[in-house]
Amino acid sequence: MRVRRFATWVIPTLFIGGAAYLFGYSDLIQVKSISIYPEAEVNRIQSVIEKPIFNIRTGAHLARVNVRGAESALKNIGWVEKASVSRNWISGKVSISIVSRKAIARVITDGAAESSLIDLNGFIYSDPEVTDSLPQISIADSNMSNLAASFITQIPADLTGQMQSLSLTSDGNFLMKLALPSKKGPDLMVRWGNIGELQTKLQVYEKLIALPENKSISAIDLSEPK
Repeated sequence: MRVRRFATWVIPTLFIGGAAYLFGYSDLIQVKSISIYPEAEVNRIQSVIEKPIFNIRTGAHLARVNVRGAESALKNIGWVEKASVSRNWISGKVSISIVSRKAIARVITDGAAESSLIDLNGFIYSDPEVTDSLPQISIADSNMSNLAASFITQIPADLTGQMQSLSLTSDGNFLMKLALPSKKGPDLMVRWGNIGELQTKLQVYEKLIALPENKSISAIDLSEPK
Protein backbone atom coordinates (compact mmCIF):
# COMPACT_ATOMS: atom_id res chain seq x y z
CA MET A 1 0.00 0.00 0.00
CA ARG A 2 2.77 2.39 0.94
CA VAL A 3 4.64 1.49 -2.25
CA ARG A 4 1.55 2.27 -4.30
CA ARG A 5 1.10 5.63 -2.58
CA PHE A 6 4.76 6.42 -3.08
CA ALA A 7 4.57 5.56 -6.77
CA THR A 8 1.39 7.62 -7.13
CA TRP A 9 3.21 10.67 -5.77
CA VAL A 10 6.70 10.15 -7.18
CA ILE A 11 5.89 9.23 -10.79
CA PRO A 12 3.86 12.40 -11.59
CA THR A 13 6.48 14.50 -9.82
CA LEU A 14 9.27 12.96 -11.88
CA PHE A 15 7.21 13.40 -15.06
CA ILE A 16 6.54 17.08 -14.34
CA GLY A 17 10.16 17.67 -13.39
CA GLY A 18 11.39 15.94 -16.50
CA ALA A 19 9.04 17.92 -18.71
CA ALA A 20 10.09 21.16 -17.05
CA TYR A 21 13.74 20.35 -17.66
CA LEU A 22 13.09 19.24 -21.22
CA PHE A 23 11.22 22.40 -22.17
CA GLY A 24 13.12 24.89 -20.07
CA TYR A 25 16.72 23.73 -19.97
CA SER A 26 17.38 20.93 -22.40
CA ASP A 27 19.22 21.76 -25.62
CA LEU A 28 16.86 19.45 -27.49
CA ILE A 29 14.12 22.09 -27.81
CA GLN A 30 15.67 25.20 -29.31
CA VAL A 31 14.71 27.96 -31.70
CA LYS A 32 15.69 26.49 -35.06
CA SER A 33 14.29 29.17 -37.35
CA ILE A 34 12.64 32.57 -37.25
CA SER A 35 10.05 33.65 -39.82
CA ILE A 36 9.18 37.33 -40.27
CA TYR A 37 6.33 38.62 -42.43
CA PRO A 38 6.06 40.79 -44.45
CA GLU A 39 9.57 40.75 -45.88
CA ALA A 40 9.41 44.48 -46.58
CA GLU A 41 9.33 45.15 -42.82
CA VAL A 42 11.99 42.63 -41.75
CA ASN A 43 14.56 45.23 -40.72
CA ARG A 44 12.14 47.29 -38.65
CA ILE A 45 10.65 44.21 -36.97
CA GLN A 46 14.08 42.79 -36.19
CA SER A 47 15.14 46.02 -34.51
CA VAL A 48 12.38 45.38 -31.96
CA ILE A 49 12.38 41.61 -31.44
CA GLU A 50 16.17 41.21 -31.32
CA LYS A 51 16.33 42.84 -27.89
CA PRO A 52 17.75 40.37 -25.31
CA ILE A 53 14.62 40.58 -23.15
CA PHE A 54 12.64 38.68 -25.82
CA ASN A 55 15.26 35.93 -26.35
CA ILE A 56 14.26 35.48 -30.00
CA ARG A 57 17.34 34.05 -31.69
CA THR A 58 18.31 30.75 -33.24
CA GLY A 59 19.74 28.39 -30.65
CA ALA A 60 17.81 29.94 -27.77
CA HIS A 61 15.66 27.72 -25.55
CA LEU A 62 12.23 27.75 -27.15
CA ALA A 63 10.48 27.82 -23.78
CA ARG A 64 12.31 30.99 -22.81
CA VAL A 65 11.20 32.98 -25.85
CA ASN A 66 9.17 35.92 -24.54
CA VAL A 67 6.27 35.58 -26.96
CA ARG A 68 3.86 37.89 -25.15
CA GLY A 69 6.47 40.56 -24.52
CA ALA A 70 7.59 40.65 -28.15
CA GLU A 71 4.01 40.73 -29.41
CA SER A 72 3.11 43.55 -27.02
CA ALA A 73 6.19 45.55 -28.07
CA LEU A 74 5.21 45.27 -31.73
CA LYS A 75 1.60 46.25 -31.05
CA ASN A 76 2.82 49.38 -29.27
CA ILE A 77 4.47 50.69 -32.44
CA GLY A 78 2.27 53.39 -33.95
CA TRP A 79 2.42 52.16 -37.55
CA VAL A 80 1.59 48.57 -36.59
CA GLU A 81 -2.13 47.77 -36.70
CA LYS A 82 -1.89 44.07 -35.77
CA ALA A 83 0.95 41.83 -34.59
CA SER A 84 1.34 38.13 -33.90
CA VAL A 85 4.24 36.16 -32.39
CA SER A 86 4.02 32.38 -32.00
CA ARG A 87 6.29 29.36 -31.61
CA ASN A 88 6.00 25.79 -32.85
CA TRP A 89 7.15 23.20 -30.33
CA ILE A 90 7.55 20.54 -33.01
CA SER A 91 9.54 22.44 -35.66
CA GLY A 92 11.23 24.91 -33.30
CA LYS A 93 10.07 27.78 -35.51
CA VAL A 94 9.19 31.24 -34.18
CA SER A 95 6.75 33.04 -36.48
CA ILE A 96 6.32 36.82 -36.40
CA SER A 97 3.87 38.75 -38.54
CA ILE A 98 2.45 42.26 -38.57
CA VAL A 99 -0.16 44.23 -40.46
CA SER A 100 0.90 47.82 -41.13
CA ARG A 101 -1.56 50.67 -40.93
CA LYS A 102 -2.64 52.12 -44.24
CA ALA A 103 -2.49 55.90 -44.23
CA ILE A 104 -5.24 57.75 -46.08
CA ALA A 105 -4.03 61.29 -45.39
CA ARG A 106 -1.43 63.47 -43.70
CA VAL A 107 -2.40 65.58 -40.72
CA ILE A 108 -0.70 68.96 -40.77
CA THR A 109 -0.97 71.21 -37.73
CA ASP A 110 -0.42 74.95 -38.13
CA GLY A 111 3.07 75.82 -36.95
CA ALA A 112 4.20 72.20 -36.52
CA ALA A 113 7.48 71.11 -38.10
CA GLU A 114 6.33 67.60 -38.96
CA SER A 115 3.09 66.01 -40.13
CA SER A 116 1.36 62.89 -38.83
CA LEU A 117 -0.58 60.18 -40.63
CA ILE A 118 -4.17 59.05 -40.18
CA ASP A 119 -5.72 55.73 -41.21
CA LEU A 120 -9.30 54.86 -42.11
CA ASN A 121 -10.06 54.06 -38.45
CA GLY A 122 -9.10 57.59 -37.42
CA PHE A 123 -5.87 56.47 -35.74
CA ILE A 124 -3.20 59.16 -35.86
CA TYR A 125 0.42 58.00 -35.90
CA SER A 126 3.89 58.58 -37.32
CA ASP A 127 5.81 56.49 -39.85
CA PRO A 128 8.95 57.96 -41.45
CA GLU A 129 8.90 55.20 -44.09
CA VAL A 130 5.69 56.52 -45.68
CA THR A 131 6.71 58.92 -48.42
CA ASP A 132 3.64 58.59 -50.63
CA SER A 133 1.77 61.63 -51.84
CA LEU A 134 -1.36 61.73 -49.70
CA PRO A 135 -4.30 64.10 -49.22
CA GLN A 136 -3.72 66.66 -46.48
CA ILE A 137 -5.82 67.32 -43.41
CA SER A 138 -5.02 70.77 -42.05
CA ILE A 139 -5.91 71.53 -38.44
CA ALA A 140 -5.46 74.75 -36.53
CA ASP A 141 -4.33 73.10 -33.31
CA SER A 142 -2.98 69.67 -32.33
CA ASN A 143 -5.73 69.40 -29.71
CA MET A 144 -8.20 69.16 -32.61
CA SER A 145 -6.66 65.96 -34.01
CA ASN A 146 -9.25 63.79 -32.24
CA LEU A 147 -12.04 65.82 -33.84
CA ALA A 148 -10.50 65.29 -37.27
CA ALA A 149 -10.18 61.57 -36.54
CA SER A 150 -13.83 61.39 -35.49
CA PHE A 151 -14.86 63.03 -38.76
CA ILE A 152 -12.82 60.58 -40.84
CA THR A 153 -14.36 57.54 -39.15
CA GLN A 154 -17.89 58.76 -39.83
CA ILE A 155 -17.66 59.46 -43.56
CA PRO A 156 -17.91 56.69 -46.19
CA ALA A 157 -14.77 55.14 -47.64
CA ASP A 158 -15.61 56.37 -51.14
CA LEU A 159 -15.45 59.96 -49.90
CA THR A 160 -12.07 59.48 -48.23
CA GLY A 161 -10.87 57.92 -51.47
CA GLN A 162 -11.94 61.01 -53.44
CA MET A 163 -10.66 63.49 -50.85
CA GLN A 164 -7.95 65.86 -52.04
CA SER A 165 -7.74 67.88 -48.84
CA LEU A 166 -9.62 68.59 -45.63
CA SER A 167 -9.37 71.69 -43.46
CA LEU A 168 -10.54 72.00 -39.87
CA THR A 169 -10.77 75.58 -38.67
CA SER A 170 -10.23 76.76 -35.11
CA ASP A 171 -14.00 77.03 -34.62
CA GLY A 172 -14.52 73.38 -35.60
CA ASN A 173 -15.75 73.71 -39.17
CA PHE A 174 -14.74 71.29 -41.93
CA LEU A 175 -14.02 72.18 -45.57
CA MET A 176 -13.29 69.30 -47.94
CA LYS A 177 -12.02 69.29 -51.52
CA LEU A 178 -13.14 66.29 -53.57
CA ALA A 179 -12.11 65.01 -56.98
CA LEU A 180 -15.20 63.19 -58.29
CA PRO A 181 -14.65 60.82 -61.25
CA SER A 182 -18.01 61.72 -62.83
CA LYS A 183 -17.76 65.45 -62.26
CA LYS A 184 -16.85 67.88 -65.00
CA GLY A 185 -14.81 70.97 -64.30
CA PRO A 186 -12.89 71.87 -61.12
CA ASP A 187 -12.79 69.90 -57.87
CA LEU A 188 -15.83 70.06 -55.62
CA MET A 189 -15.57 72.06 -52.40
CA VAL A 190 -17.89 70.81 -49.64
CA ARG A 191 -18.47 72.95 -46.58
CA TRP A 192 -19.61 70.56 -43.87
CA GLY A 193 -19.77 73.02 -41.00
CA ASN A 194 -19.17 71.37 -37.63
CA ILE A 195 -19.34 67.64 -36.95
CA GLY A 196 -22.91 67.88 -35.64
CA GLU A 197 -25.64 66.16 -37.68
CA LEU A 198 -22.96 64.65 -39.90
CA GLN A 199 -25.09 61.66 -40.92
CA THR A 200 -27.89 63.97 -42.02
CA LYS A 201 -25.38 66.07 -43.95
CA LEU A 202 -24.09 62.96 -45.69
CA GLN A 203 -27.60 62.03 -46.78
CA VAL A 204 -28.20 65.52 -48.15
CA TYR A 205 -24.85 65.39 -49.95
CA GLU A 206 -25.73 62.10 -51.65
CA LYS A 207 -29.05 63.49 -52.85
CA LEU A 208 -27.52 66.70 -54.17
CA ILE A 209 -24.62 65.03 -55.97
CA ALA A 210 -27.02 62.59 -57.66
CA LEU A 211 -29.00 65.37 -59.37
CA PRO A 212 -28.12 65.76 -63.07
CA GLU A 213 -28.12 69.55 -62.80
CA ASN A 214 -25.38 69.37 -60.16
CA LYS A 215 -22.82 67.53 -62.31
CA SER A 216 -20.81 70.69 -62.83
CA ILE A 217 -21.21 72.49 -59.51
CA SER A 218 -18.06 73.60 -57.76
CA ALA A 219 -19.30 74.03 -54.17
CA ILE A 220 -21.86 72.62 -51.73
CA ASP A 221 -22.66 74.18 -48.36
CA LEU A 222 -23.96 71.63 -45.84
CA SER A 223 -23.28 73.63 -42.73
CA GLU A 224 -27.05 73.89 -42.15
CA PRO A 225 -28.62 70.74 -43.65
CA LYS A 226 -32.33 70.85 -44.53
